[in-house]
Amino acid sequence: MMEASPFSEAHPLLNHVVLHRLFNLMKFDIYEFVDLRLVCRQWFNESLPMWRKNVVVCATDDISYPNHLYLEDYLELLDEESFYEMRKYPYSNYKLRECDIRFRGRSGELSSRFWTKVGPLMTHLTIKRSRVFQAEDLRKVIFELTPNLRYLALCQNFYHEDRLKIDLRDLAKPPKVQGNLVEFKVRIERWNTPAVESQEQELPLSWMEIFLHFPNLKLLDPKRLSRQDSRGELGEIVNTLKTIRREVSQQYFVGLEQLLFEYLGSVTVGNICQLQFPLKKLSFNVGLKTKAATFTRLLEAHSQTLRSLDIQHGGFSPPFLSLSFQKQFEFLAHLYLLGPILPNLNFLKNMPNLETLRLQDIFHGYFSPSKMIGNTDFLQLDGVVLHKMNKLWIGEEICSGEHVAELAKLMPNLRRLRLGLGDDGFKMVCRTWEKLETLDIRPCQLTKETKAGSMKSCLLVVSACSK
Repeated sequence: MMEASPFSEAHPLLNHVVLHRLFNLMKFDIYEFVDLRLVCRQWFNESLPMWRKNVVVCATDDISYPNHLYLEDYLELLDEESFYEMRKYPYSNYKLRECDIRFRGRSGELSSRFWTKVGPLMTHLTIKRSRVFQAEDLRKVIFELTPNLRYLALCQNFYHEDRLKIDLRDLAKPPKVQGNLVEFKVRIERWNTPAVESQEQELPLSWMEIFLHFPNLKLLDPKRLSRQDSRGELGEIVNTLKTIRREVSQQYFVGLEQLLFEYLGSVTVGNICQLQFPLKKLSFNVGLKTKAATFTRLLEAHSQTLRSLDIQHGGFSPPFLSLSFQKQFEFLAHLYLLGPILPNLNFLKNMPNLETLRLQDIFHGYFSPSKMIGNTDFLQLDGVVLHKMNKLWIGEEICSGEHVAELAKLMPNLRRLRLGLGDDGFKMVCRTWEKLETLDIRPCQLTKETKAGSMKSCLLVVSACSK
């Protein structure tokens, strides 16, 4: 006979409303759940597959590496019949670090067992700071043993083989397409090891071979490919995409929404515009010697699709303050500008649905931080109200009380603000933005009296105030 539950029906987990919320996707009679143990068991059954889907397994084959599962131990857990239902609800998100990617020799036995058993379960995979001994080993992992991947990141690995250049005519037959992969990220780093001093790395597989396998990419993130010739490498990537679209199928990469590049040259920008990707997110560094008109062309070509834009500018290149946002960016919600890119805020009239704006100065070899707010002609913004703007981050500029009032009219619903302030600017902030939740004052020119008096009466949460 089952013992009576020590909890009364008044327990919150036995409340019918709570049960409805916990199991609103379930088809069952909630009146059957009169015992807390049954509720907890049902909650475990419902939450376990969701939790397993999102949690990340960090693993290594280096037993001395801290805070990571050892691959052999993990394989033993998988072999246990009832270990928290590992077979029924397997993990799918993996991050491997300090591993040997090889399938030959004694050390290859563990790798072979792991990839054969776990590879088909993976939907998200990051391989970081690991050693890839042969191109064929990497090819086997990403093209054969992980057929269900949706996200793949290859970051700062050591590749023992140089890249084999493969063109379309070198392929005897079309590769097996993996249509699930939608996000691909690559990071290359110069390695310094006792055996190899300062060796530049590159993927041992050609871009042609990689992209032919993954026709449904939505995100391509090849930042920091090669410190020696990143612009040429990016040019090769875009040329490869263009060749596949022209000679294989126009259906390749039709859903590519996010391009996260580093340094773009004029020719590469032109090719991206020709490909007409429906880009929603674009990230790049303007680099050296590239004219503003080149990037204006790139932005205007995607003005009707962009939701997020991230533009960075190096600290020791000539000022770049002539970028044009003349077209209407109707759907742009997030804008991040690092370095001297725009001289003022007049461009905001063309971004009616902006939600977050981050303008950050960097140490620049040519001039002091730009005065974007001070240079703004607020008469041009008269009547413009950015109702959706909730976060504004501007660095290295002291904003006067008058300019704070103008910003408050322009973006009245701010919840998070980083701004340089003196006494008058701070007092105006407290009077104008009623919905503000977080204020980060940098640089800070508040007097001790203002800090002591205003902080006590102001309801804002001041997260930081630099000296």
